[in-house]
Amino acid sequence: MSCARVTPIARRIAMSRAEVVPDPIARLTYEHRQIDRVLVAISDITLRVHSGAPPDRRFFAAAVEFIERFADGSHHAKEEGALFEEVWAVGYSRSGSLACMTSQHEMGRELTQMIKQWVNGSGQYREAHLNEMLGAAVHYTDLMWNHMATEDGAIFPALQSCLSTESLARVLARYDQLESTRPDEFRLAADRVVGLGAAASLEHAITGEALPR
Repeated sequence: MSCARVTPIARRIAMSRAEVVPDPIARLTYEHRQIDRVLVAISDITLRVHSGAPPDRRFFAAAVEFIERFADGSHHAKEEGALFEEVWAVGYSRSGSLACMTSQHEMGRELTQMIKQWVNGSGQYREAHLNEMLGAAVHYTDLMWNHMATEDGAIFPALQSCLSTESLARVLARYDQLESTRPDEFRLAADRVVGLGAAASLEHAITGEALPR
């Protein structure tokens, strides 16, 4: 199943809204764009490894750190602990699309653990479980792309229209209680993973092999 991509103009609008407008849903949309950049990097590196490039442990370690601290620890925490909770508190059902989203969050955590086990394993373990790790990485990127497309295309617009100004204000206040990651911190964390991915790809293109780790 393919995932619709957001145009560069839409990306800039989302970034601008998140930085200027105190809008909790715009904040999540902005974070989606940062997560998307990391997913592109993971997908590109995974494809290169499938094609014969050596796996860069540093890159996958940075990707796991970003996922655990930012994509899940910050972004999903705000969705589950603030936005979705407000939706349920004002009377909407806990079943349906939001339950599906939280289930996908949990599935993403399980896939991230598979990648993390490879990162933390011995050289022998990494060699034996490389294909398993790559499969988890592919599954994770596909899952999150489809997940974010559903939120951006259907769930967030619906919540934006049905939640009151008071509800949105409560969501925004709850964000600050849950965690303190600023939008620029989120972007810089994504920059680091994207940069490591670009460096690994360039290194392989130039040398044909990874330098000693």
